[in-house]
Amino acid sequence: MNPVLPCNVCAARGYLGERQCPNCRGFGFVATMGERVLGWRRPLDRFAINARRGAVIVNRVINIALFLVVILALGELIFGIFMGAPLSLSYWTGNKNPSLLFFWFGVFCGFILLSRRRAARYDFAPV
Repeated sequence: MNPVLPCNVCAARGYLGERQCPNCRGFGFVATMGERVLGWRRPLDRFAINARRGAVIVNRVINIALFLVVILALGELIFGIFMGAPLSLSYWTGNKNPSLLFFWFGVFCGFILLSRRRAARYDFAPV
């Protein structure tokens, strides 16, 4: 098993002044496996780890809020159909009802949620 070592040239910062460290190529920490160098693009200090945890919590809160809006909009759709709203396209696109505005806002939030979920998949993809 290869140990993870901090770069001795840049003191695990990844940069020397404004430029990337030539030894670790901006990773900050390095490990070797044969002739390959393994590294991380993000710094591995306490602040960076806590900032990443905070970003994960904020993203979860945003995703939950979007999901709740989508669920409420679907509930509004079901309620509208139950109360006798016609299922014609002209009613759902041309009527100036606030509940229909909320429904379309929920559809918009659903698409945002889908794109956020798809983008989040690439954050944790194996390299």
